[in-house]
Amino acid sequence: MPIDRTTLLAALGRTRSNHDVNRLFVALGYAPDDRAEDDTTNVVAHWRGFRVLAAASPTPREAARGIAHRLALASRRALAVSWSATELVLAAPRVGAAGVTPLLVVPFGAPPPLALQLLADLAPRPRHTGLAHALRVAELLGTERAGERFFRIFRVMLERMAASLRPTGTAADRRALALIALTRVLFLYFVQAKGWLDGRPDYLPALLDDALARRRQFHRQ
Repeated sequence: MPIDRTTLLAALGRTRSNHDVNRLFVALGYAPDDRAEDDTTNVVAHWRGFRVLAAASPTPREAARGIAHRLALASRRALAVSWSATELVLAAPRVGAAGVTPLLVVPFGAPPPLALQLLADLAPRPRHTGLAHALRVAELLGTERAGERFFRIFRVMLERMAASLRPTGTAADRRALALIALTRVLFLYFVQAKGWLDGRPDYLPALLDDALARRRQFHRQ
């Protein structure tokens, strides 16, 4: 059963020790654990061969990245967790590839909805093996970086499009027009991906190619 937001926030708000991290992951559906891994980390939870290793640190981002790097070198199926007084940080080795996942940073005060959703999505699925769960965790922890990259590119395209419009009206007006056009394109690509545009995954590009070949105004056509 998916963890609800209230339960997740309550568990996250108490995260100040290895025992608290244990309770957080048990609330997510992991089996409890409590074993010293080395001088700095403890295994606090597990799921069918997948381990959650935790350590407190005044610099949790560097600590989580370092733990995940060691896990990657050892080809282990695990999640690295570190925390300070202000935030919880997670990272994992990439399964079958070099390096580690981007950091998932969850502030204790007013955590962003995306960070909370990603944390909740780390809950294991009953039919998954340890390997399947490790692959899914690595994929999930790459989501935030992909979202950040999308919005960065979207912002650049928005500014370019606004700058390319005729210099009529104010800069805010041109930016609003560009935003309307871009969000319409995004909506159409969503509909296209669902197969609702004649069932064709290339419906929009094909129309654009046809308009350019015939030297027609694409938006008017």
